Amino acid sequence: MLGIHTAALLTSVAIIAIFGLKTFKGVATVDRRSLWLAALVSLPLQPLAYYLVRIPLDGWLAAHLDHSGIAYLAAKTFYAPLTEESAKLIPLLIPLIRRDIRPDNLVRYAFAIGVGFALGEVWFVAHKIAEVPRYAALPFHDFGGFASERLMTCLFHSAFVGMTLWGLRQRIVLGLLGAILFHWIGNMPIFLMNWNVGNLGAGTWSILVQCHLVLLLIASAALLLWLGQGVLTFYGRRACPGCGNHYDPPLLAVNLGRTRYERCPYCQKWHWSHPAKA
Repeated sequence: MLGIHTAALLTSVAIIAIFGLKTFKGVATVDRRSLWLAALVSLPLQPLAYYLVRIPLDGWLAAHLDHSGIAYLAAKTFYAPLTEESAKLIPLLIPLIRRDIRPDNLVRYAFAIGVGFALGEVWFVAHKIAEVPRYAALPFHDFGGFASERLMTCLFHSAFVGMTLWGLRQRIVLGLLGAILFHWIGNMPIFLMNWNVGNLGAGTWSILVQCHLVLLLIASAALLLWLGQGVLTFYGRRACPGCGNHYDPPLLAVNLGRTRYERCPYCQKWHWSHPAKA
């Protein structure tokens, strides 16, 4: 087994351990069969989109456009957003999955599809790296950057497909366009670095891309929180230690894990609250 394959295996185990709990142990009610099916169907979608759509699309455009022209270069920036976000629609074609997706469990399905898609991408990227002799000879511990990047893409892909799921019932086109745009914004700095826009140099562009990834990570997490009704997903119903009433957590609070300092909407007093017992 090559070093990159060992790195891919360890990364896959880490992804399942980190994101599996969020997906399959969440609070929102789901049909577990359809959730598993959504994840499994999503596993091969990235390589399928690449080989069956992206490569033929590039071949067609290359035959009709100048390789060095702005039209061709601009079109290439949309390859991944268009093909990958469209591929993530395939699980939604299965009635069992589509019927079970609701606003309250939307984020669990976003993780199932997004993480399943990202897992397939782990092995696709590993296969591509293994084809390069100077990388194929490296030991697995030299692929720390590969592992961290693949972990981040789990959150990215989940956020992207979350936008599509948000529009599933009445705004599917708007949701899909939002996912494509979000994905495109996420990828664009890499193209700018490859083109050395502004003659900034590889070092400067590398720093800018890393900063962009951090911002994209924060934006993805914020979007998923919003789609999951924000603090309601994580904090749940609260119990007032003063009047004993249960209430939804307000946005204004000091958060220390599951413990919060907030104002009870019933007695109007500020206090440290804890999750309400069922």
